[in-house]
Order: sequence, then C-alpha cells, then structure tokens
Amino acid sequence: MDKHYYGDLCSLYYDIDKPTAPSEELNYLLSFASKEMRILEPMCGSGRFIIPFVERGYPIDGFDVSKDMIARCRDKLRSMDSSSRIDLCDFAAFDSNREPYDLIFITAASFSLLTDRAVIDQALQMMKHSLKSSGRIVLSVITDLEYRNNSSSKVDEAKLESDAEHQSKKVRKGSIEVVLKGDSTYDADEQIQSSTLSYDLYVDGRYVHTEVEDINLRLYHPNELDDIVEQCGLQIDHKYTNFDKNQSDFLNADVILYELRK
Repeated sequence: MDKHYYGDLCSLYYDIDKPTAPSEELNYLLSFASKEMRILEPMCGSGRFIIPFVERGYPIDGFDVSKDMIARCRDKLRSMDSSSRIDLCDFAAFDSNREPYDLIFITAASFSLLTDRAVIDQALQMMKHSLKSSGRIVLSVITDLEYRNNSSSKVDEAKLESDAEHQSKKVRKGSIEVVLKGDSTYDADEQIQSSTLSYDLYVDGRYVHTEVEDINLRLYHPNELDDIVEQCGLQIDHKYTNFDKNQSDFLNADVILYELRK
C-alpha cells in the first residue's frame, strides 16, 4: 500500500461522492462575487466550486498541492470555454506577483488542513499580497466544539467532513467502487485531529489496490483565528456561523466563516 496526499483514489472518491458544489455554500460564495472581479480559489481540489463559477461566466483561477486533484480539475475545464489558470503549487510557491485579485476564497473549511502556524501565516500573507486594496478573502475553519468539554487530551472517532462521516463508506460509479475506511484521534494540547484513511478500489467487484492517506486538521478555539489574521495585517469585516450569514453564538459553532480585508 502506497501513501499519498490527496492521491488518485482519494480524488476519485471525492469526485464520485461530491460531484457538485453544495448549493448553500456555492450561493454564499457567489454573494461576494461579480463577473467584473478577478477571483482565486486556493486549495481548489478537483474543481467542484471552480466549475460552477466558470459555468456562470466568472473569471476564476485556482491552485492546489495535489497533482491528482489538479489533473481532474483541468480535465473538467478542457471541455469548457475557460481561461482559468489552474496551478499545481502550495501557498509558498504561488506566483503572487501576478495581477491581484478582487476575491480569494477557500471552501469547505479546507483552511483547517494547514496545521503549522508558520504555514498558516504564510498562507494569509500570500493571500493578502495577492489581494486588491478593495478585495476580500473568504474562508472558514473547523472549531474544537466537539472536543472542548472532553477531559481527555486524546479523543477518538472524529466526526468531520474530511474523514469520519465517510468511515466504512462505499461510493460507486459504473463498474468502479471505492471503499473508504479510517479512524481519527484528536490531540487537545496541539489542537490537531489526525486521521488515517484507506481507499480500496474495486472494478467489477474485484479488488485492485489500496491507497492510504494521512490527514491532519487544526481545530480552532472560537476567537483564535481572529488574533492570527490580525497579526498578519488583515482585518475581519464579518464573522458568520453559517452560510445564511448569521453572526451569533460563536461559542457553539462547529464552523466559523470569515470575511477578511486588508
């Protein structure tokens, strides 16, 4: 079994399981956009949000660190009349000297995949540098709500979109079936949820091979990201607890959404 980071089977699984962007989050992101804007989606994955933006005529670029996710995104765009630039890179390698953007967004709380504080700061600085003076950054993070009142520093079986809701789950498309199994632990001292996931590929009912992913997520205290973004020279325009842009009860929110500016 080979280990990958959002490798081929993981990318295949998510394309089958989540072929389109969820309408609530898509509409939330569209509320910040206009067709005159330059838009960038870091951590764009296989393009489930980029595609509907392109379909609606929005100029949008993207980048991701997974070559398999990027390959799927580019394949989808080939059949469309799109000038989108889709790069294989991380925040550190992104060409932030290109023309700045009006809107930069990160979907599905993927910002929580950045667990190291230096990398988090680097990502925020890159987005700030790539943003127009009037631009906005829209992102969200997963909170530690599920574990906050647990007395143990190690908690098993996380329930997050990235992994645990899919434990022992099968997805199928035609003759292809992918089976996901995994388990997670949470280190409350480090605020890191660590998951080991295995993807088993079957074709016509016959086992082909397995891919193993190690995924880590940083879970945030309710106001923790506020201090981090401000230390990076960004300002919080708004915070929300859901896609309806409610702004109450952050202490009991499992996800917090941010609208940032320079």
